[in-house]
Amino acid sequence: PVVINWWHTACSPCIAEIPELNKLVEKYKGRDVEFLAIANNEMAELPPFLKRHPFSYDIVLGNGEAMRVLGQAYPRHVIVNSKGKVVLDFSGGSSGIISQIDAVISSLLVSEL
Repeated sequence: PVVINWWHTACSPCIAEIPELNKLVEKYKGRDVEFLAIANNEMAELPPFLKRHPFSYDIVLGNGEAMRVLGQAYPRHVIVNSKGKVVLDFSGGSSGIISQIDAVISSLLVSEL
């Protein structure tokens, strides 16, 4: 599966999730799971932010097309299975979303064996 995190440096819930998302990256290291963070920021904003809030996975910059597809609600989490089907699409901050992401990843890894 691919886990996509759409975020912005000024989004407090996004920042709060970074350590928990990093833990998921470590938990699934070496497994068939890709994590990708898409930042809706300017390139110059990222280095100082990432010094304070490091990600353990790849970050790319969003563009107009990403904003059109993903919208402007942050954070947004999308999980795509190995067949390209979206199996989770959640927008907004939630205290339970990281455990839900974990459960979906775990379920997908079992079902894709």
